[in-house]
Amino acid sequence: MRQSAYNLRYSRLLSLPLIGVSLYFLQLFLLRVGFLHTVWISRKEVPARTRLLHLLQQKASVIFCQAWQLGEQLRPLQHNFVLVYRESHPRNLDLSDLYCLQWSLTLAQAVTPESISSLGELLPKNYPVWRTVALSVHQELSVQCDFIEQTVKELVRRKFVVVLVSHVKQPSHIKERYAHQAKVLLIETPPPSFFSHLPYRLQLAVTQMWKVFITLRIKYILQLFRNPLLWCFDPDDIQSLELFPPQIPTLYDCVDFYTSLDEKLKKKIEKNQQKLLRRATFVCVNSRTLDKIHKKIRKDVRLVPQGFDRSSFLTVVRKAKSEQVRAFFSALRERQKSYRGVVTYVGTLSYRVDYQLLIQVIRSTPQLLFCLPQTVLPWHSEDETTLWQQFLQELKALPNVLWFPQLKRVEVKTLLAQSNVGFIPYNTRFLFNRYCFPMKLFEHFSASIPTVSTPIEELKYYADYVKVGRDSLQVRKHLLASVKKSLSSVQKKELEKLCQQHSWQAKVGTIVNLLNEEYYSKSQFLL
Repeated sequence: MRQSAYNLRYSRLLSLPLIGVSLYFLQLFLLRVGFLHTVWISRKEVPARTRLLHLLQQKASVIFCQAWQLGEQLRPLQHNFVLVYRESHPRNLDLSDLYCLQWSLTLAQAVTPESISSLGELLPKNYPVWRTVALSVHQELSVQCDFIEQTVKELVRRKFVVVLVSHVKQPSHIKERYAHQAKVLLIETPPPSFFSHLPYRLQLAVTQMWKVFITLRIKYILQLFRNPLLWCFDPDDIQSLELFPPQIPTLYDCVDFYTSLDEKLKKKIEKNQQKLLRRATFVCVNSRTLDKIHKKIRKDVRLVPQGFDRSSFLTVVRKAKSEQVRAFFSALRERQKSYRGVVTYVGTLSYRVDYQLLIQVIRSTPQLLFCLPQTVLPWHSEDETTLWQQFLQELKALPNVLWFPQLKRVEVKTLLAQSNVGFIPYNTRFLFNRYCFPMKLFEHFSASIPTVSTPIEELKYYADYVKVGRDSLQVRKHLLASVKKSLSSVQKKELEKLCQQHSWQAKVGTIVNLLNEEYYSKSQFLL
């Protein structure tokens, strides 16, 4: 998206002979060279005004129009501007001005939130409201868990404009994708990489200057886009709030129980999260477990659906699979004939997995075929990585394991459809895992297969479809029992209903309804 929001205002001064034309030509020059973001026009039609409006339309991604006095003369900008009305109540206008205001409403694509109370009953019910959200991002958007991209996608579908403020460098294909989206603007805050090659003292100085520059730039852009609501996902955002104007309302969308194995970092995360929970205007959580935990600090926490990419699982793609993927599914069809059932774990082999339990279960259950991902995510410390690599070698030596390459979502569904049980072997001694709400649960539900898991708190609410094992013996017992059973048609319909209730459309829709009720429609929150 072009970083180009412009203001259009009305002035009688431009109706004056010579002076008006001179001002139009001056604005044309400044607009061409990028030095002008507020354009002034009058009702008097002159060729220079027509040229100015044409150039404005070419350069702007959005035009905030306070020149409602032009009325029908705004037709060249039809549905390309957002009306800003800050005058007295329409009942105080004369008939001529009221006529112009009604024409402006007819031609506008939306009104700003602060215009709602000023327009009063003149504004039709369900008239579009300009809504902008700034999403704060602390991770690469190409990672497998794509809750940020799914949120962006759904907000854009609901006519929001999204400003992505990324605190990490994004891959080039992500930048390219958003550069061509009309309603998404990506801003990166990290300093240029060449700063690291400068002498130490100079590096400190230019880095500090960069922070000042990026803070001013973000504030300027957000002001151009009418100071959007700030949507946070991470406790670290309590430190990022200094980049944003203090009057901007904040939504904390908590999707995980944030913690760390490092005690010092754990305390820092807890402190930041408590601050953000108290500071945020709105707080939403996606699980009953997080709801209970965070309500100890804040009573008005809102429980929302989890967020599952149901549409991808329903999509039928007829494109040819890669050679690796075809070879895997061919091997699966051949090898599953020799086993009583297929057990699949569709995550990544990362620090989250309880490797000792996983190895014990696979070794003690030779009658089952286990499908595991080739995708791995190494641990951070050298000692942990060495141990993790030993676990991987043990897994690779087991005969009843079939390794699958990186799969697309529709291919994951194909794999799960050929499986008997979905497996979540998380290490729940780690609090992040114990209090998580794994998205893969709904991938299992979408494929109408039961789940066997280690003791994750949130899964106790789905006991009809999830069996929990506290050790390798219990897990083995549940796996052997689950592969023998098939779900009834009633159970499959219930799983489909759960997937619908926890879709991204349902989650973002719930939050948007909250914002409509508690933010956009209430004058005390209007900016």
